[in-house]
Amino acid sequence: MKPILNRIFLAFAALLSCNFMFAKPAPPPPTPIGPGEFPIDNWLFPFLVLTLVFGLYKVYSLKKTSI
Repeated sequence: MKPILNRIFLAFAALLSCNFMFAKPAPPPPTPIGPGEFPIDNWLFPFLVLTLVFGLYKVYSLKKTSI
């Protein structure tokens, strides 16, 4: 190989081998969730009510259009 190509190849190899220096540090481990403390627990009742209301609306609207 020509000396210029050797320098380019070595510079490219050196740049590729140093990419670990720019990596982010590892994130901290997640906090453990206690029993009965799932994120959706606080919103479970409102979701159930909303589902019931939406279901009743759909049944009412389908009955209204079929008449």
